[in-house]
Amino acid sequence: MKTPDLLIAHSFEMYTMGLKDSLLKKGYVVKKVVNTGKETLRYIFKNHPAIVILQEELSSMSAFEIISRVREKKLKTRFIVVYNSCDERGMILSQWVKVHGSVHLGDSLIIHENCIKKVLAGEKYYSCSFFKERLDRSLLRMERLSLSERKVLKMISVYECSEKIAMNMNLSKRTIEKHRSNIITKLNLDKKTNSLLQWVLKNKPYVDSLAFRIS
Repeated sequence: MKTPDLLIAHSFEMYTMGLKDSLLKKGYVVKKVVNTGKETLRYIFKNHPAIVILQEELSSMSAFEIISRVREKKLKTRFIVVYNSCDERGMILSQWVKVHGSVHLGDSLIIHENCIKKVLAGEKYYSCSFFKERLDRSLLRMERLSLSERKVLKMISVYECSEKIAMNMNLSKRTIEKHRSNIITKLNLDKKTNSLLQWVLKNKPYVDSLAFRIS
C-alpha cells in the first residue's frame, strides 16, 4: 500500500523541522515544507498531497481561504489546521468549515501523529475538543441556515439595514425582512429590535467564515 504523502505549510521553522523529523522516523512521507500561502496553493494544485498540515494564518492568507481555494478545484486533499491557541473561535471555524483535524502548536508530537492517523482513516480529530461544551450554541446553529439566509447574514455584517441588503441582492425589502425573521428563529435569538444585528456584530469573526460556505 502506497504511503500517503504529506505537506507541512507553516512559517515557524523549529516547529516544521521537529515535526518533519518525527514523521519521517515514523515512516510518513513528508514531500515538502513550505512557509507561504502562495507556495502552499501552488504545491497542492500541482501535486495533490493526501494531507496538508496547515498554519491557521500563513503570509496574509488564512488557512480557511487556502482550504476554500482547494475545494473549488474539488481536490481530495485533507487539512489539519495548526492553531497558535486553543480557543473557541478556532474550534467553531474548524467545525463550520469542516476541517478534517485541528491541533495546537504546543501539542505533543504524539497528538499530531494521532490526528494524522485519524484523518487518514477518514475520521475527524480536534485536539481542543474540551472547549466544545463552552461554545455558543447559536454559532453552531448557523448550519441550519439556507443558502439565501447565509448570504443575508453576511450582508448584515456589511450593510446592516434591510434596504441596502435588498438593493445589493436585487430582492425586495419584504423578502429580506422575512429572511431576517427566519434567521432569528433558527439561531434561537431574542425577537427584540436589533437582536440580530447585535449578534452579528458580536460574532463577526464567525459570520465572516461564511465566505467559505456560500460560494
